[in-house]
Amino acid sequence: MRPAGSSPPSLPRSLLVLCVIGLGLLTAYVLVLAGRKGHHAGGHSAGSPGGQPSQVTSTTVPCVPSVLGVAATTDAKQYRLDQRPELEIQVTNTGEAPCVANLSDSQIELLVYNGWSRVWGSHDCKVKPGDSPVTLAPRQTAGRSIHWSGMSSQPNCAGTRQRVGTGNYTLFARFAGVGGRTAAFSIAQ
Repeated sequence: MRPAGSSPPSLPRSLLVLCVIGLGLLTAYVLVLAGRKGHHAGGHSAGSPGGQPSQVTSTTVPCVPSVLGVAATTDAKQYRLDQRPELEIQVTNTGEAPCVANLSDSQIELLVYNGWSRVWGSHDCKVKPGDSPVTLAPRQTAGRSIHWSGMSSQPNCAGTRQRVGTGNYTLFARFAGVGGRTAAFSIAQ
């Protein structure tokens, strides 16, 4: 028989040491996680110019053509000769995950036809430089529009530009060379 004294048995002492060590590790883990969250919330990504936050998250990937729906639209079905039709391209993410579409001028193209005759193209005379990345959630649509002057054009801005006449026209839209739904409109006196 052992006399009862102030010394605790050896098993509880080892459990106490393990608990202290475990508590210390848990505290360190929580502090590290809190530090990471604070860094992401207030920090800027390395690729952001001028310290501005990037629109594109690291998990978002570029949209592949097979998940994009492309459509041409106009703000009206009929215009007068003195009006400037608003022509638009709409790009929709038909996929199941967010992706980034570059809706820059070089990637989008609008074309106007009168029957089989090509009348005007947005890339004929000038293409604006630069990028315009847009993150599209699933089923989300983004668009770019211009007001068409109603003047004809040819590739490389060749020939003389003339005001188009009355008639029925078709607007075609292409994103990165991929076409989609067209829009019909007419011009009257």
